[in-house]
Amino acid sequence: MLFSEVDGGEMMLHTLSRKIAYFFYNKGLLPQGELEWAIYTIERRVLSMLFTPCILMIGSILSSFSTTLTFYISFVFLRHKVGGYHAETSMGCFFLSILVTAFASCFVIPLAMKKIEFFVLLLFSCFIVFAMKPANHPNMKMSEDESAENHKRAKFRVMTEANIAVILFYIPTARILGAAVLVGIFFAACSILAGKIKLEVKEKEQRK
Repeated sequence: MLFSEVDGGEMMLHTLSRKIAYFFYNKGLLPQGELEWAIYTIERRVLSMLFTPCILMIGSILSSFSTTLTFYISFVFLRHKVGGYHAETSMGCFFLSILVTAFASCFVIPLAMKKIEFFVLLLFSCFIVFAMKPANHPNMKMSEDESAENHKRAKFRVMTEANIAVILFYIPTARILGAAVLVGIFFAACSILAGKIKLEVKEKEQRK
């Protein structure tokens, strides 16, 4: 489990998620084989509801609310299909999210406002999404068929977002939003790379 080694707050979250999952299981609404997946999914949804307002607020201070929200939606919309790096704890996830948002707001989005840099980041990000299958996760292991289906949907989503980013980029009053969409794609692509590397390191350690 993601929260197998946790502090008090995370253990409370895990216990609550477990009770909710077993409630649906006892009602016959959840197969036994999906219990662990359900517990993990509930944890992630609760954390998202708790952390998202804080992340948006911090991003709004560093940039603007509209830019931060655009970046966040772009990133989450694609990441749902590509998977990627996951922190070991909920607080680690929170601080990593803040760090990514701050870095995107202060450095990467301003960089993506420049034409050459915009298209270099765009081509790099699209190449990663097209070339690499979604990064698997111990709590949400995908079958080969599920991975292939998610990869197909990820390609569609990245092309949709890429087109939106380009259109907005060429509208003078919306250029920063185009850059924000692009940076969301870029960090989702980077998350695939980081997730793959982390998985390979763990597999090597297990083989030793």
